[in-house]
Amino acid sequence: MYLNDISLNIMSLGGIALAVGMLVDNSIVVLENIVRKREKGESVIDAARNGTTEVGSAVVAATLTTIAVFFPMVFIKGIAGQLFQDQALTVTFALVFSLIVALTLIPMLASLGARSRYDDGGDDEPAGWFTRSIAFVVRMFGFVFLAIRKLFWLVLWVPTSA
Repeated sequence: MYLNDISLNIMSLGGIALAVGMLVDNSIVVLENIVRKREKGESVIDAARNGTTEVGSAVVAATLTTIAVFFPMVFIKGIAGQLFQDQALTVTFALVFSLIVALTLIPMLASLGARSRYDDGGDDEPAGWFTRSIAFVVRMFGFVFLAIRKLFWLVLWVPTSA
């Protein structure tokens, strides 16, 4: 959005809100197929490779059909074009990056993270620095969201009890 000089206005935020539901669809389809392959007994790497390959064309087709609906709105002229261009580009960019993540990042993360679910024992070696740093960031997000939740509770509860 930044590279195409799209600001966060009502229409682009509406495009983001519209795309949020569609963003996770690709990743869910790919991840569910990887889990299904893994539960059939394939190795972690083979399940990630075969599961993604099996549903890859369907995910691409589904995403392209949605993009085919929104992207032509970019070429509308006049007032309507000015209104809907930001929304169309936002939805298109979000779906393209969702597709890229679903076909690259999700299989890679599934092949790395699925081992603990299926292994009986655990790895005896300690977690690496990258895993520890990601776990730290996730914990910090949890603390921040907990603090925000308590702050909202305090702000909303105190005026109603008085």
